[in-house]
Parts: sequence; structure tokens; C-alpha cells
Amino acid sequence: MSILIDTSSLHSLVRYYLPFDKKEVLAPLFKSKIESSEIVLIDKVYLECKFVGGGVITESLPFLNNKKYHLKTDTILPDTKFFNRLDNDFTNKLKRASLSPQQFEAQKKQFLQSADAKLILAAYHELKKGSYKILTEESRSSNDNKAFLKIPLICDRLDIDVISLPMLFESYEISITFRR
Repeated sequence: MSILIDTSSLHSLVRYYLPFDKKEVLAPLFKSKIESSEIVLIDKVYLECKFVGGGVITESLPFLNNKKYHLKTDTILPDTKFFNRLDNDFTNKLKRASLSPQQFEAQKKQFLQSADAKLILAAYHELKKGSYKILTEESRSSNDNKAFLKIPLICDRLDIDVISLPMLFESYEISITFRR
């Protein structure tokens, strides 16, 4: 099983973990896991990483710039079942009620091109094989006033496993200690 990594996890890794990684084990670990495809970086997440925090992610983890490690997502498209669920199950009901049908369709089109949607779709297409989990630091609360639910909520409804960095560290038996 591989792990699809979200921008939020890479950003948290760079901001909250790497500065305190005195033994310098995390960056080499992530590099080796990406090289071995245990952790998968999709092209849309990479593009987000270039702009988050002024490019701090790709600056701190330069191996992410190697395109051979980017999973291309241009051919990962929703099937009819996913499309129907997008209209009904994956929406923020309050936000959708405030949008005209044209506005909702525009937001749906934008969402389907986003890194979040491509992460979910990549895992969804491989669901029968159980090939992917999604690594994200997003919460399950819909507090951003967007038309669609956050990654963990959509994944819950699709039975896609979602993990966070602390869960990943635990699975790799990495103990994080903070020093003064």
C-alpha cells in the first residue's frame, strides 16, 4: 500500500517537524519513501507546494522537484457514480444552498481540477485494490466555507483510509522528541 501525500502534510512537515529534527532523519526518510513510491506525490500537490509559504516546501525538500516522482493526474477523471456523489454527498449543504446552479457548476469544475480532488480520485480509482491511503493534516470540520467537503470527510464516505503525520511517524516507528 502506498500513501498519497497532501500539501497540508508537506507544509506541516516543513514548518513544525523539520526545524526540530535534530537527528535529521525526517527529510531523508521522506526522500527514500518517495523514491520507493511508498509515499506518492501527485503533480497537482507539487504545484501547490511551489506556492505555499513562498515555496518553503520545495526549498526545504528539493527532491520533490524531480518530476520522475510526480504521479500525473490529467487522466484521472471521475466516473458517473463519483460525479453523482459529488453533487449530493460531498457538498457543504449550506454553501451549496447559497449558490446559483451556474455558480455551483463553476465551483464543481474548479474543485475537480484541484489537488484535493485529484488525491481523492487517485485513491478512489484504486479503492478495489486497496492501493492508497491519503496523508493529510486537514480536519474533518467544514470551516472554510467552500462548496465541497474536506478530504477526510469525503474519504470517510468513500471508505478511503486517511492518516496524519503523527500516525505515519508511528507506523514508521519514529519517535519525535523536542529539545530546548
